[in-house]
Amino acid sequence: MNREGDRAGLIPDGLRVVGARSADACFDQADRFAVGSRLGTAQLGIYSFAYQHTLMALRRLGAVAETVALPVFSRLQDDEPALARAYCALTRVWALVVLVAAALLFHLAGPLVSWLYPDRWAEAVPGIRALCVAMAAAGLNSHPGLVWIARGRMRLKLWWSVANLGTMAVILAVGITHGIEGVAYALAARSLLATVVAQGITRRVAGVRNRDYLRALLPGMALGAGALALGFLLTA
Repeated sequence: MNREGDRAGLIPDGLRVVGARSADACFDQADRFAVGSRLGTAQLGIYSFAYQHTLMALRRLGAVAETVALPVFSRLQDDEPALARAYCALTRVWALVVLVAAALLFHLAGPLVSWLYPDRWAEAVPGIRALCVAMAAAGLNSHPGLVWIARGRMRLKLWWSVANLGTMAVILAVGITHGIEGVAYALAARSLLATVVAQGITRRVAGVRNRDYLRALLPGMALGAGALALGFLLTA
């Protein structure tokens, strides 16, 4: 066993992980930085309130999913069919939870805010609803980077994180001109585009077929659409 060689090989991958995490950390803060610097502290407060109840909650849930899924994916790294099935299983659960939650929160945002918080936070309700759209778009993308890491594609993960940060800067420059809601819808558009590209990469890296991925999304999409439609009927 060449331990020196193994140890040397860890250094480049370690640096790539650090680079990817650094880019991801900047990515996570970019929208709030843009709102605060361009729209002012008052709008940042409203956006942060809406963000805490939507995308921040989603990211906390995502951290739990990553903690559970990455060890599973790593054990299956040499069994491509099993890895693809595990990824589709995560996709199914993730989409089901996130899409239904986004649909329900879209309709319940107003009553919940008025019930739980002082009247001054009612101004955040449109932002919460707009971020629910971004939340739903993110629900279609079930952590493909975990599969890439499990397959040892650290370089790919690094460049993906850097590209994510770059596209976020561009999309925010467009969305910020339309205020908080413009930022939210810009995030949704970026998430949908990223999902399409990431799935194409995951198909090549781990053999996840597009039809299996779409089949995994169907329960969440159906229930989410049903919850959204029911909400519109009840409030009509």
